[in-house]
Formats: sequence, structure tokens, C-alpha cells
Amino acid sequence: MWTALVRQLMVFLFTRRGRRIVAFVGVLLLFFITALLIDSRMYLTAAFTGAVSVASLIAFVASHFRHRGRQRDRERRDVEHATRRAAAAQARSERIDKARSTLSGAAKTASHRAAGVAGLAKTGLGEARDRLRFWRRKRKSAVPSVDGRDKQDSMAARGPR
Repeated sequence: MWTALVRQLMVFLFTRRGRRIVAFVGVLLLFFITALLIDSRMYLTAAFTGAVSVASLIAFVASHFRHRGRQRDRERRDVEHATRRAAAAQARSERIDKARSTLSGAAKTASHRAAGVAGLAKTGLGEARDRLRFWRRKRKSAVPSVDGRDKQDSMAARGPR
């Protein structure tokens, strides 16, 4: 049981918060020792420990304010970073939407053009077929042969296809 407690205490002491708490407890101990030395009339030693404890307390307070300033700066940077990230996501979304609509418009245009080309091709083929029939009918007249018999045109002789 004690090993588990000691292990947890050591893990805590190696963290940043644990080191700060140990430093604060050390400053409080220095003040307590200073008070005991003053009570026992050891003024020179009490003055030295008092000066060390006051310097430690000033360093601790300065470190605390410096840490708070860094934390505020970090929070401000995080807010700015989140704002930039949101703006970039919005711009990316707008670019994707624009590209999607452009692609959709191009696909619609291409399909309309393809349908138009197919319609024109169908119309053109139909007209060519009609012209060819007209041309065949026109040449159906009898052509006199050398021996005097009427010979039908070879195209007309084949019959309709």
C-alpha cells in the first residue's frame, strides 16, 4: 500500500504542477523557519533565511504572473488560429461549391450539345436518305441498250433496300 502511495506521489512530483506546489511549500517552510529563528533570538541567521524566503516568494510570484501571461497569449493565439482555420474552411467550401457548380454547368452544356449534335445527325441522315431515294427514283427511266431492248438501271434493278 505504501509503495503505491509513494509511486503516485513521485509521479505527481515530476509534473509541472507538482514542482510548483513543492516550491510553494518550500517557501512556506522558509518563512516558518525564519519565524522560529527570530523567536530563538538568532537574528543574523533569521535575517538570512528571511531574505532567502522573501526572494523565493518574489520569484514564485513573478513566475506565476509570467505563466499567466503566457497562458493568455496561448489562448489568444488559439482563438486566432481557430478563426483562421474557420475562414480557410469557409473559403475551401466556397471553392468546392464553385467548382461543383461549374462542373455541373459544363456537364449540362455538354449533354445539351451532344443531344443537339445527335438530333442534327439524325436529321441529316434522314434528309440524305430522302435525297438518295429521290435520286434513285429519278434515274429509274429506261436506258436503250445496244441491241435495241430497254435495259433498266442497275441501281433500280436491285430493288429497294
